[in-house]
Amino acid sequence: SQVTSQQHKVTYDAPIDVLTIVKDICDLKQLTTQSGGLRPFGVSLLVGGIDEEGSKLYLTDPTGIYFPYQAIAIGEGDGEITEILHKKYKPTLSIEEGLKLALDSLKSVLGGNFNIDRIDAAYINVSDKKFKRFKKEKLTKLWGKKMTESKLLIKDKQIVVPGEELAQGMDYLPSTGSFRD
Repeated sequence: SQVTSQQHKVTYDAPIDVLTIVKDICDLKQLTTQSGGLRPFGVSLLVGGIDEEGSKLYLTDPTGIYFPYQAIAIGEGDGEITEILHKKYKPTLSIEEGLKLALDSLKSVLGGNFNIDRIDAAYINVSDKKFKRFKKEKLTKLWGKKMTESKLLIKDKQIVVPGEELAQGMDYLPSTGSFRD
């Protein structure tokens, strides 16, 4: 995807849109799935970015299928977390409010297995389009607990934090328990 993005920039003197990157990733996943039924990647990905149309979030699965979402979770407890996001998420949330919602959702579902030390969070602000990571101190402050509080670990947890301005026109899909265009 990096090469595709660079080629697009050189060829068209413009940044590539998020959907084209997602399609490129999914084409490779689908090709390897179709050829002999292999799934060498075997991973779902959350791909987020900002393009000329605004902020975007896509979920890709190991077979190469992708869906646009406004808020979604993958991994341990994803169904329950997505349900919480459905009930509490609003497009007007600030970045900090979105992160707090994500942390509260994880804690609610994981209970005693929640450990703030295992959380990495990042965001892309619509205004400057820069990828930024939250520092552990900020996560701890938003969570309001000491980082060393729990000795239990969360394995491979990921959080997607919505930006301050999000794409409009997305609906909740009861069949999947998720938000989607």
